[in-house]
Amino acid sequence: MNKPGLKTRIDNSKNKGIYIVIVLLVFDIAGIYLSFLLASEFRRLLIPWIGGSVYWPAYQNIVLLGIVSVVGMLMFAGLYPGYGLTAVVELERITKSLTLVYLFLGIAIYFLGSEFEFPRSIFLFAWIQSIAIVSLLRLILRNRLSLTKAYGIPVLFIIQDQEDRAAILSVYRCRRMGWNIAGVYVYGSIDHQDPIDGIPLVYSWDEMVNIKQKRNINTVIISNPILKIKENNQISMLRNLTSIFNKVVIVIPELNLGSVWVKPRDLEGYLGLEVNYQLLIPAKRVIKAGTDYLGGLILLVIFLPLILLISIILYLDDPGPVFYRQDRLGRNFNIFQTYKFRSMEINAEQKLTELLEKDPAAKDEYRLYRKLMNDPRTTRVGRFLRKYSLDEIPQILNVVRGEMSLVGPRAYIPGELVDHQGYAKLILKVRPGMTGWWQVTGRNELTFQGRLSRDEYYLSNWSLWLDFYILVRTVLVVVSGKGQ
Repeated sequence: MNKPGLKTRIDNSKNKGIYIVIVLLVFDIAGIYLSFLLASEFRRLLIPWIGGSVYWPAYQNIVLLGIVSVVGMLMFAGLYPGYGLTAVVELERITKSLTLVYLFLGIAIYFLGSEFEFPRSIFLFAWIQSIAIVSLLRLILRNRLSLTKAYGIPVLFIIQDQEDRAAILSVYRCRRMGWNIAGVYVYGSIDHQDPIDGIPLVYSWDEMVNIKQKRNINTVIISNPILKIKENNQISMLRNLTSIFNKVVIVIPELNLGSVWVKPRDLEGYLGLEVNYQLLIPAKRVIKAGTDYLGGLILLVIFLPLILLISIILYLDDPGPVFYRQDRLGRNFNIFQTYKFRSMEINAEQKLTELLEKDPAAKDEYRLYRKLMNDPRTTRVGRFLRKYSLDEIPQILNVVRGEMSLVGPRAYIPGELVDHQGYAKLILKVRPGMTGWWQVTGRNELTFQGRLSRDEYYLSNWSLWLDFYILVRTVLVVVSGKGQ
């Protein structure tokens, strides 16, 4: 199925979102019901070991109460339809809403007493499963629904000139947010320019207001350049916008610090923004270290048979060492060795040096991306392993040893330190990850500096929800064969 073009998304933004709300509602209800049902079946399997009994028909009242409560809480959290939210923020709201609902159900079950005979284990299993099921269904639904004509609402964008294209394209490309750009008001531009990637441009306040009224637009997004000029007409325009639009969103493209966790502060009439690097907070680093170690142990047990199988296939295809060890920069600039399945020929580093000396194009590609898309040193089995990121499975050992995290910044090579341009002191305060934000948002399309920028974003916006989202996205990237 082809993705809808920009014009299609704009023209169809008039459609009401009632269909989207209905679909989300139906799948949320199904997810909660399925969570209780699976929890009951799992508890039934445990009867031979822990005793007790399970009678599903007797639990229907509690299940119904749970469904109604969840729908009400998600509605209160603004998740119907939930436009304008990133995936991480939606996951956070879902988790908190479901936790509050199950806390309420727990209190209700306690006061109802033995009349309903609702096993506490089913309650606990349903809570954990509902967070996973509802969250996964939402991630999948947003991805699919964002391709339909009914998804999203029209918004307007305001910039000072066409140089600020990045913010516009970022909003447009994030389909799941449902912000369909109906027009861009170019403030202060003299000459009429061509549309930005097909997005219509307007050059007067009246034209913008006309689009607003014609399309019934309630949201306007302002890029920060217009806020840099301290002129009365600029301030007046911002005040006028707040009187016309229900929601005015200010975008600051240059600020790569916290956006998910940024907090507004009132400084006696002045607007302040509190930002920090979440992953540098001691308490949160302890939480992440604990989840990494536990997750690493679980994954090691799960993948052990696959590790043995790949080792045998690798050796038969290209006799030699099965594992490849390479020095990487760890936390606090400490050097450690990562474990990977060997996907290249023996003496690959020497052959790389010879290749770059002979091939100027390859040298330029390696300087920009720190890797080669079509690396001639890769073995036959190695190409398959790299395509699906299976060569990185042994790094689970690094996670268990406390040298890496499941999710984190890229594990950089010591020789790349010279190109960090001030990022190293920040990024190397935490453990590198097997996967990370840059792998699921840009992968091979990102330059070296782009990866550094993504790593900084991850440190600033870290949360367990962000890690969960990255892990899910990583699975999708690996399955799609784009993990190379």
